[in-house]
Amino acid sequence: MPRNQRDHRIYTIPNTTILNWAHEYHSAAKFMHDTWTPGSSSSRFGGPIIMTGTFSLELYLKSLNAVTVLNNIEEIYPGAIWSNDLSNESLSGKEHNPSRLFEAVPQRVQSFLLEIFRTSPLSDNGRHFLQDILKVFDGAFVKWRYVFEGHVTPLPLTDLFTLLDFFSGAADQIKDKKFSSSSSDDTDIGTTG
Repeated sequence: MPRNQRDHRIYTIPNTTILNWAHEYHSAAKFMHDTWTPGSSSSRFGGPIIMTGTFSLELYLKSLNAVTVLNNIEEIYPGAIWSNDLSNESLSGKEHNPSRLFEAVPQRVQSFLLEIFRTSPLSDNGRHFLQDILKVFDGAFVKWRYVFEGHVTPLPLTDLFTLLDFFSGAADQIKDKKFSSSSSDDTDIGTTG
């Protein structure tokens, strides 16, 4: 009979499962972009590039504010737990606005991202702010997902891919900073201290 069954939450920044999907969508968008010639017969890739790229951007941001939940864990021996029921949950919900997803990221992580953004090509020597660039892509995934409804506006692909590269690299740096914690039962994790 299992001993000590309970739920366990692991708050790892970045959440590796969500981060891996962000990398996958980033790679897919890059592949489409690299094989795309605007105005050619492959011009149909424009919408999927934006949709896939902006979804990747959302996933990078969601990976910075997510929790892995191990349900019905068992202590198989002192100090060792096991669960065959786990899920990864974004603490930002179903949000599709990168600027709001950034605001939901724990303050310590936001500060770190802003610090390393200052040396990013998008910063342009401090003349551009990360939050303003993210706002350009607010709602883009949803709009481009339903491109046939006609509510899309052109987006700067160069900025999108520079942002994706920025968050991909930042995720590796954040892993090294170890902004993580865990809790049992229904304890609210909040930001790590």
